[in-house]
Amino acid sequence: MESNLTVKAPTIHRARLAWSLYINYFIHGFGIIILAQNMTSLGAAWNSPLKIVSFVISGVGIGRLLSYLINGFLADLSSRKAFVLLGMSAYLAFAIGIPFSHNI
Repeated sequence: MESNLTVKAPTIHRARLAWSLYINYFIHGFGIIILAQNMTSLGAAWNSPLKIVSFVISGVGIGRLLSYLINGFLADLSSRKAFVLLGMSAYLAFAIGIPFSHNI
């Protein structure tokens, strides 16, 4: 009977972790979509052509890849859970803050 409990607990934690990571990807995706839909407004606000704005949007993706490398190394040194929670809280702040921002 104890073996069933020990097998179920890691499965539940893995499923919860997987869902939370998919939600993070979803929030990141709608952030990129918001940037892409406002390329002309951003270009006008920055006095830059659309080419520069698209470079900035691609830089968001490149920055995400670099942060995986750096934060993965730091998470190995300390706590993975702390870094996952830090990333999730940053995305949560982004998702809550975007509807309340009235300017670019």
